[in-house]
Amino acid sequence: MVADEVRTLASRTQESTQEIQEMIEHLQSGATTAVNVMQAGQKRTVSTVEETQRESTFLTGIIDSVTEIDDMCRHIASASEQQSSVAESMSQNVERINQETHQTSQGSQQISESSANLAQLASNIHALVGRFKVVG
Repeated sequence: MVADEVRTLASRTQESTQEIQEMIEHLQSGATTAVNVMQAGQKRTVSTVEETQRESTFLTGIIDSVTEIDDMCRHIASASEQQSSVAESMSQNVERINQETHQTSQGSQQISESSANLAQLASNIHALVGRFKVVG
């Protein structure tokens, strides 16, 4: 009779251990996915920062050019066309920066969603582990 109870307990312990192992594997998979999403978001952020720095340098060059064009406008009538062209280029650059910022925002949102999913998985595992009692 005691041996049957011991076998039953051992069987339940083995099943519980298997369930915990599966939960851990699921959590590890979710964590890996979250890390991958975070790394992708980080890469996009780094890329956006680099692009922003390039655009900042480019815009600084444009600002210097506009100043130079403004000085020439006092002497040359055709400088107004050049200023219009520079203004259009600046507008396109600002639009590009706006688009990169939007993409970064989307990446951050994905990271946030992945983090929430990971927290939910951890909460589920904690609840499942709390159901088990150690019989001494």
